Amino acid sequence: MKRIAFIPFAPLGDSVLLMGELEELKRLYAPCETTVFATPSIASLYSNYAPCDHVVALEQGPPGIFSLPKAFEERFDAVFNHGYDSWCTELVRRLKSRDGRSYGMEETKRPPATCAEVFDKWVSLDYWENMTLKKRRFVPNQYAELIRLVNPDFEGGPARLTEANYRCIPPDDPPEGDYALFLPGASSDCKIYPVRKVEEVARALRDIGLSAVFAIGSMDTGVDAELAELGRKAFRSLPFAELAWLIVHARLVIGNDSGPMHFAAAFDVPTLQFFSNSGADNWFCYDVARHGILMPDCGIRTGSRCGDCRRACIGEVPVSAAVQEAKRLVSADNGA
Repeated sequence: MKRIAFIPFAPLGDSVLLMGELEELKRLYAPCETTVFATPSIASLYSNYAPCDHVVALEQGPPGIFSLPKAFEERFDAVFNHGYDSWCTELVRRLKSRDGRSYGMEETKRPPATCAEVFDKWVSLDYWENMTLKKRRFVPNQYAELIRLVNPDFEGGPARLTEANYRCIPPDDPPEGDYALFLPGASSDCKIYPVRKVEEVARALRDIGLSAVFAIGSMDTGVDAELAELGRKAFRSLPFAELAWLIVHARLVIGNDSGPMHFAAAFDVPTLQFFSNSGADNWFCYDVARHGILMPDCGIRTGSRCGDCRRACIGEVPVSAAVQEAKRLVSADNGA
């Protein structure tokens, strides 16, 4: 049985998209055992996922620095590495089997000479910039370049999560009845649809029998305070298994361009995502029949570019447009 190591060193949204690669590796090497090496938060994400047999959480040192547990030493038949920092190159050295295969990418911190040392095959920076980025529009299709070193026909794409392949556990005091799940946080203010407008959307969805459930992360302190002012309670910093339960039992998930929204879309529950100037033409890779997207007129769209203003123009999206799209998605799901 082949032993496969997978290193998805990436933010949450990227890591959710990379789950599709792990599915493909499981298929390519079946029967096999897959081990994911990741930062603690991403290790938690993968620990509930059926195609992942084992998880090794990297030890966190100073900010942004991670390492393997000191006593760890393993050999694998194949290693797939999406990490780029120097410590990640050292990780590949430690995991690489003498008679195995190791795959990765050239980066500014990892020149060709280092690639020749640690990888059997790699994607050059020149190829990435002049071929991959020009040919592949969506981020998951770009990331799939590593798997194409093994299977050239693999196109890549979002993972397909279900209750059958992802562990879902109800949180304390789970909601009852039909509800829309709101994920109103994001990594930066310019991505956040105004909370007062989110509240207006939530109230309007009562017309179609949906109550509102809110979930926020540990970094969403500003959003948390605004929700409290509106009298809204929210689930806070849920484990991934509990957030997954809220997602799969929701009639609709509404939120901003964020990792949790990629997580929701991976379950193929209808979603409505607000995008500002954060690259929807590269990141929104979902079927618009089931996954709606709303942007201000100045947002990035195919064939046009947003400026460098970094203003919070996402607030220009009318509440009426959000309500209309939300109702469309619920209605379409009813007819599915």
